[in-house]
Amino acid sequence: MPATASPLPLDALALPSPAAGWWRARLTLGLGMLAIALCTGWQYWQARRAVDDRVQVAQATRLTMQALRETQRIGSVTTGLLRGLEPGAVDASGGRNETAAASRQTLQQALDALAAQALGPAVSTRQAREAGASRAGQAWQQWHGESAVLVRRTASLIDALRVPRAEYLRESARPVVAQAERAAEQAGVLLGLLQDDADASLDRQAHAMRWGSGLTLAVLVLSLVVVVPVLRRLQTQARRTARRVAESERLALVAECTNNTVLITDQERRIAWANAAFSRASGYALEDVIGRRPREFLLEQAADPLTMAALHDALSHGRAAQATMLHRTRTGEPYWVAFDMQPLRNVGGELTGFISVGTVITEQIAQRTRAAAVMAALPTAVVVHGPGGDVREANPAAAALLGVRVGDRADALLQRAPVAEDAQALAAADLPVQRCLSQGRGEHGRVLAVAAADGEGGQRWLLANVELLVDALGRLDGAVACYVDITERRRLLEQMHDAAVRDPLTRLGNRQVVLERVQRAIEHRRANPAYGFAVLFMDVDRFKQVNDTLGHAAGDDLLCQVAGRIEETVRPGDAVARVDSQIPTAARLGGDEFVIVLEGVRQPEEASTVAERLLQALSRPYRLGAQTVHVSVSIGIVTVEHAAEDAGAVLRDCDTAMYEAKRAGRGCSVVFDASMRERLRAAVEMEGDLRVALARSELDVAYQPVVDLVSRRLLGVEALARWRHPVRGEVPPLEFIALAEECGLIDDLGAQILGKACAQFALWREHFGKHAPALLAVNLSRAQLRQPGLVPEVQAALQASGMRPEQLQLEVTESFAAQDVQVQATLRALKGAGVRLALDDFGTGYSSLACLHQLPVDTVKIDRSFVAHAHEVEYHRVLISATIRVARALGMATVAEGIETPAQADLMVELECDRGQGWLFGRPLRAEAFARWLEESRVDTVV
Repeated sequence: MPATASPLPLDALALPSPAAGWWRARLTLGLGMLAIALCTGWQYWQARRAVDDRVQVAQATRLTMQALRETQRIGSVTTGLLRGLEPGAVDASGGRNETAAASRQTLQQALDALAAQALGPAVSTRQAREAGASRAGQAWQQWHGESAVLVRRTASLIDALRVPRAEYLRESARPVVAQAERAAEQAGVLLGLLQDDADASLDRQAHAMRWGSGLTLAVLVLSLVVVVPVLRRLQTQARRTARRVAESERLALVAECTNNTVLITDQERRIAWANAAFSRASGYALEDVIGRRPREFLLEQAADPLTMAALHDALSHGRAAQATMLHRTRTGEPYWVAFDMQPLRNVGGELTGFISVGTVITEQIAQRTRAAAVMAALPTAVVVHGPGGDVREANPAAAALLGVRVGDRADALLQRAPVAEDAQALAAADLPVQRCLSQGRGEHGRVLAVAAADGEGGQRWLLANVELLVDALGRLDGAVACYVDITERRRLLEQMHDAAVRDPLTRLGNRQVVLERVQRAIEHRRANPAYGFAVLFMDVDRFKQVNDTLGHAAGDDLLCQVAGRIEETVRPGDAVARVDSQIPTAARLGGDEFVIVLEGVRQPEEASTVAERLLQALSRPYRLGAQTVHVSVSIGIVTVEHAAEDAGAVLRDCDTAMYEAKRAGRGCSVVFDASMRERLRAAVEMEGDLRVALARSELDVAYQPVVDLVSRRLLGVEALARWRHPVRGEVPPLEFIALAEECGLIDDLGAQILGKACAQFALWREHFGKHAPALLAVNLSRAQLRQPGLVPEVQAALQASGMRPEQLQLEVTESFAAQDVQVQATLRALKGAGVRLALDDFGTGYSSLACLHQLPVDTVKIDRSFVAHAHEVEYHRVLISATIRVARALGMATVAEGIETPAQADLMVELECDRGQGWLFGRPLRAEAFARWLEESRVDTVV
């Protein structure tokens, strides 16, 4: 609950006192004044000493001069006394006594004065007290000694004068005269030395004055140098103190108005003051917490022990501390506070308490918790790096994918062999995080490859996105890196790329690879005229029959074996313009078509040599499960001399040459020349004409009789498609039927032939009666057999013509009927509709006699190739005989095709074949000609 806090006491902040500055300033000024006073006192002492010395010297000089006068008077009196004692002098009896008395009186006065002057005050002079220390002192001692001797002798003379005897007086006076002279002489010496001392004292005084003046001046200058800055500092300190006071007032205002909690405690860790933000956060008023310890009512009991130990250690040693702790409000509500605690000290450095500034971060903690939960739940690896690249945070996905932990260096990924997208090793500076931190910008879409963190080997591909982190001042504070595991995606892309350039069945290059190789060869030829190349286009002959008879699985196996033999046969030097080293040397365009590009080919013969090797290798038998299959290939070759300027045109020319090889009998190679383009153009024109002919219903039907071999009676006719071109005339059936199959017109062509044949058969039955054919045979193509609407189409043709279903026999090639489930289902549907079925060209496919009973057919037609060589080849005779026996056992009729001679007919009769068909019995005829043949032959038919 909000509460009003009391103003912040400024002394609680333990701000430094300005008294220390003033005390230092006063001490400095006092020391300066003391120095000046000492200098002045020293000068005064020196001057006083000099004056005392001069006074004493003057007094000593005066006393010495007086003593000298008295000494001279003693000497003069004594000398006069001695003259009076000379012979001839006044008689001692009368005037001698008077003279002696006067002399004694005078000597006594002089002696008293001398004693008072030489032996009294004079001994107190500094020179006398320092006897022996100077020449004047030594002279004074000598003079004092001489004066003392003179005094004694003078006293002796005075005593002698009381009894004036001449001899005794002369003996007493002579030493006095001599001593007076010596004392006078020594006094003169002493006076001279005293004068010297006076002069020396004057010199010392002058020297002391000079030194004193200089020292005083120096002290004054020094005082100015020191005091002026001190005064300035005092002014600065005064201003600083004023600012501090103002700052303290502002701090008090800030502390009161801030949203951060401020708590001040004393040395006993008891609360001395708290601001209003603390009251709002905790719900405690200031008067409720004054004197209480925060841990008694604020801290959560389950606080972190390590944090509490660190905080206690900081409090015990008076150190600063930062911590984040969970507090409780007055009502028990939890809230998180991040606080910074600083010690408070007085001017003397003594700890007075602590100030703690806290920020309520409950929402931030909640956000951090939510962010941590989000990071933990993210499947993407997220790593937070510091400014130096060290790992600060890493979610579980990062630990699992990258194996990094908090505290790892940024180059920890290098220890797991990271590589760039081009498989080149990375340096530490090339890692996305390091590069972004050094360059100061983020990076997105970088692909890395690292060793798998699970220790199982292998390589993981990572998509790295790095975004920089900045602090509140915009300074770089680290980076956040997200790593997405794109290994499966990359494998899928590699598979897609592989699928884009490889044939999924044979693993050879596909059409795209062929076009790229051929185009590169063309461009290389354009840049280097001496360069030669050739392109070989191969198509597996009769592959469709294998695929239809043995099934698609067998066909795929055959294609893989063909591809393997091509790779084994083609030499390393034969391939050119490889897409990369992993692409095989040959390519598959699709279906049963293969292409090889040869390099170094300058003559067509060289390409033909390679083609011959391929023809030999690919013509060897193939083992497809339990079946042995013989196939060949047709090869079209385009050499550099006839190569177009476009890869597509080159392949088109190769395809043209390949079809020329098929027309030449298959199992061979043909080199393209320009004339083939003309034939191709003619084929294209023919396709257009065929489409027009079908649209106009211009195709016609020829009929060939089928007879009983024993009676030679007509049993039926086989309807054969014919086309009379308005310009080219009769077009061979093999040519336009193959063209119709290639361009997808075989369905329309078969429908027209079926409709026309049924209508014509009905007319013959109506016109010729019993002489008309009893059975109409019509061939079906593979495309028709795969058409879902074939059965309704046949039924519609029968209904339109009025034929009975059993009068129609639909013939399918053996290779179409065997092993094809869809075709067999169509055959059963036709059989169910009442239509008869025949197996055409038996023996040329790959079905066996053992599985003949699985086919829903009524008639087996033996291929003309076996009939033609039955006389010469015993194998053919045995096969025909076996086929006839098996068919008869299954209740099927047999028809021998291609009978052209009576011997062939007789052999078929001998082998017990039921029916025959061939030029011996009748050539294919158009409807009008066949009707005339019926009129002329009058051959009875078998009903």
